[in-house]
Amino acid sequence: MVVGNKFFINWLILTLLLILTAGCGIANPSAMADRNKGECVDISPETVGTITAERHYEYMINCIRMKHYANASSHYAIAGVQTWRDYLASPGAASKQRHQTELRKQLGKLNDKERKVFWDKLNVTLRDDEKLQQLCQLLEISESNHRSKILWHKAKNGYLHCEPETVF
Repeated sequence: MVVGNKFFINWLILTLLLILTAGCGIANPSAMADRNKGECVDISPETVGTITAERHYEYMINCIRMKHYANASSHYAIAGVQTWRDYLASPGAASKQRHQTELRKQLGKLNDKERKVFWDKLNVTLRDDEKLQQLCQLLEISESNHRSKILWHKAKNGYLHCEPETVF
């Protein structure tokens, strides 16, 4: 009888602990929705090159959803330049595929309207010389490695056309 009572008491305690702690995992639905929205991170010259391209694309999507198109454009530019620099540093199928597919993958998370509005806003930025130069200035990096700095510069100019092409 004593063994049966100990088993019952242990079972009761365990059951009560499970019931009491189960409520801790239930979150407020609106808080969950806010957490899933993500954040639209501002870009500063100090942060360029410190975040992965994949993370920049995620921030880009968050910024688009929050209608912060200038920040979304900055994240787009940095991510594209980073993946293009990686391709220039190590040409090959894997680096080229990464450059081509990551943007497509992230844009697939948007609906058609969000995607169209972003492309329209981005094209305004890229076609306006003043806005483009502001974006290009933002992408200046403080790199001590000469080769890395050259690759970054080539990628930036190749991807965004920061410097006008000289025609002879």
